[in-house]
Amino acid sequence: MPKHDEQMIRIGTPSSYGPHWAGRLCIATLAILISAPAFAIDGAVDVTDQRQTARSGSVTVEAFTRRNVYTVGQRVGVGRHLFLDTNFRTLQELSGTESQGQRNETKRTTLQPSFSAGFDYSVVRLGIDGNWMTRETTSDNDVPDQDRYQLGATMRLDPFESTAISSSWNHSVNEQTGGLTADTENREDILSINLDQRLPKTFDFGYRFSSRSTDIVHRDIDQLLETHSLQLSGSPSSPGGRLRTNWRARSQFFHQRVETTTSGEGRVLLVPIATGLTLDDTPNELDPLEDDPLPVPGLTDGDLDTTTPVDLGDLAPVVREYGGDYRNLQFDLGEPSEFSSAFLYVDTRILLPELFEWQVYVTDDPDGRLWEEVPLGSVTVRYEELGGVRQGWDVSFASPVTARFFKMVDVKLGVTESHIYVTELEVYRIDPDVTDSASEDSDNHRVDAGVSYDLTSNLRVGVQSSVRRLGYDDSSRDLEEVNHTFQSQWTKGRFLASGRYGIYRLWSDSRNDTDVDEYGLALRQGFATTLSTTLSWTHTRDQSDVYDRRTQNLSLLGIWTPSRRLRLSQTVARGTRVDESDDSESQSILARTSFHGSPWTPVTIDLDRTDRWVDEASGSGFEKFHDTTLTVSWLPVPLISLSSYVSYQERATEDWIFRNTATWSPYIGRRTELHLSSSSFSDSRTDNTRYSGEAAIRWRVHMRVTVDGSIETSHVELADETTNPVSTRVHLLWTF
Repeated sequence: MPKHDEQMIRIGTPSSYGPHWAGRLCIATLAILISAPAFAIDGAVDVTDQRQTARSGSVTVEAFTRRNVYTVGQRVGVGRHLFLDTNFRTLQELSGTESQGQRNETKRTTLQPSFSAGFDYSVVRLGIDGNWMTRETTSDNDVPDQDRYQLGATMRLDPFESTAISSSWNHSVNEQTGGLTADTENREDILSINLDQRLPKTFDFGYRFSSRSTDIVHRDIDQLLETHSLQLSGSPSSPGGRLRTNWRARSQFFHQRVETTTSGEGRVLLVPIATGLTLDDTPNELDPLEDDPLPVPGLTDGDLDTTTPVDLGDLAPVVREYGGDYRNLQFDLGEPSEFSSAFLYVDTRILLPELFEWQVYVTDDPDGRLWEEVPLGSVTVRYEELGGVRQGWDVSFASPVTARFFKMVDVKLGVTESHIYVTELEVYRIDPDVTDSASEDSDNHRVDAGVSYDLTSNLRVGVQSSVRRLGYDDSSRDLEEVNHTFQSQWTKGRFLASGRYGIYRLWSDSRNDTDVDEYGLALRQGFATTLSTTLSWTHTRDQSDVYDRRTQNLSLLGIWTPSRRLRLSQTVARGTRVDESDDSESQSILARTSFHGSPWTPVTIDLDRTDRWVDEASGSGFEKFHDTTLTVSWLPVPLISLSSYVSYQERATEDWIFRNTATWSPYIGRRTELHLSSSSFSDSRTDNTRYSGEAAIRWRVHMRVTVDGSIETSHVELADETTNPVSTRVHLLWTF
């Protein structure tokens, strides 16, 4: 039997069911609305028109978007425990760019009826939802039309106060027709089951099952991903609290299967040992003086729809020029592995993806600090929309790459969307031997435990340990990880002495990817309540992979806080590194000054200056480093604010940034608000200077009608070219 027919039987609904299903939904919705005892339709009209100028290298690009959203809906209650929501949404979009006499334009029209029903009684909650979406697209790039049919159900049971059981199921069919490429059809089934149980003595148990089945019908590929996760955690302590413990045991079993009759289409999902995020505009090197990557566990949890905290939108913090820029998303495979593609999912459809440029980096550095950028000719990053409900950036390498770490960094060229949250990052390798069916299993077991004990009222000792094992079908890929940290702390009045010894190991049968021993001592003395000093010493022996080096560091930190309005800290340090692998020795001197002050209430000053000098470069942490940032904020009178930001950094090259802003709200009434602002921005790295002024108004025409408008005019000097762009934005919202 052909695979297409097998899939129809397995799902139970052929792809042509969508129009019939949608028609029946519309008829049922109309019948309910007419028969509803209190007939009242809720709705909204949301219109946005925006035009702006962006840069792409030395080329000026005029970008425009127009979005009209029309929504009507009705909620009907049936008794006290049952409800039905129906909704109809129409979306009209126009977006494009114009540059050097060429205009690219895309028009989209989307129709989407949907419904949801729920039942809530006692300990039981049930829900069902569905929608049908059709999108017609007219584009200079021949973007295909899209149709999607979706049906889902949810359940939650709370049989006992300490027990919660939940489950969800979703089935969808996505079709794309027209365009330059062949027609496509994708089917997806998602199932999840969760159990949470509170146990005595502060213990908790959890079980998670998730399954995602994807059938790419037009390419004859069927992929199944299944995950079983168990977790037991607790934090018991002794009476009186002298003995404190915390521990967590986790096991995860991952199974994937790929079926295909097309050679070279056997994509195998890679499972990382860790993911991380840094905000860094020098992605080729992460210096120890900069913030370490923050873990993002939801980045690879298999859930393509739930957002992570990673925001690429304009309202996210600015690293260099625009909000959400220079997000460094990294993927650690534990050891060098081959991969050929990746996909970064986001929750928001991007109307102007041309305003994003992505840089791709890889490295085998065990510390994940020294990176190498993949040349543009060796990798392609392309924005894609998948079935009208998911979207993101597809990363394709010209030939497979072998590395331990993979990283994506976004550079923004202009204003995009307010918020763009990342939902998932998937990295794949191609298994060329898959011509029928192949499967792969992996397991991840981890135990984290900590114990601390107060030997006396002044002396505390403790240990924190983490043991992990990752197993694969191919035992040569198995990884073992061990982290142990032993600590002690003694206090006497304002004096504190502490010691630490750490062991960090990550290895396989063939190599030691991480092998680090670290010792540390610290002495801290407080003087009154305004001054404290800390003397610390660390010694590190690193034999990871090809390394064989010893590093020592002695530092003195002083913090003076004479008042709530003034805080000054000064650090001086001396470091030594001996590298046995190349018989070299390097010494460094570090000076770091931080000042935070508010001479009077309307003014705030923040100054940070860091300098590190080395006699010989010797890898990360022993390179020349000079970094200065100054931020000044001033509120001279109510409704007026001024701020300035200056940044200077010297690594392999020197560059600086100046950013100044002034805002004034001359009128804030009950229905009308007027805001004026001006700004200047200079960036030596891109040879970019911009001066701009903006006027924005909000008018509450009616309790349910709001109009926002803004106009910005700029003077831009970029790469010896001068332009005077004008950007406008109009937004109308009417609810009824």
